[in-house]
Amino acid sequence: MDPKFETWKVGAALGSVVGELKKVDDLEAGQEFVIVPLIGPEQIVCTFPESLRNQMGEFLFKTVRVEGILHYSERSPFPQRVDASRIIETPKRRKTFGQMRGIFAGKFPQQVAWDSLINGR
Repeated sequence: MDPKFETWKVGAALGSVVGELKKVDDLEAGQEFVIVPLIGPEQIVCTFPESLRNQMGEFLFKTVRVEGILHYSERSPFPQRVDASRIIETPKRRKTFGQMRGIFAGKFPQQVAWDSLINGR
């Protein structure tokens, strides 16, 4: 084995990953979907149980949190596969500081009487 890939351990753990659900494949009872995580690998292949089959269309092209058993390989600290037990749509991302520039323009900071707060008066 290549020494540069000996850092990570093969295994499985309960956990979650967040990403955009890009593809659902239920042909021939494959019950797979693909998410593109915010960081890490280009994609993670996930499987879903029969109990989630009717909900999968609701999550397509949305950012979701996939909870379940995460499977790891020796090549990456990120999971290569997830056996999903639950999928939750995440709220829309908040604005960045750059997008909020000017939101408080013309506003003045609240004056605080620090001495009275410190001395208990």
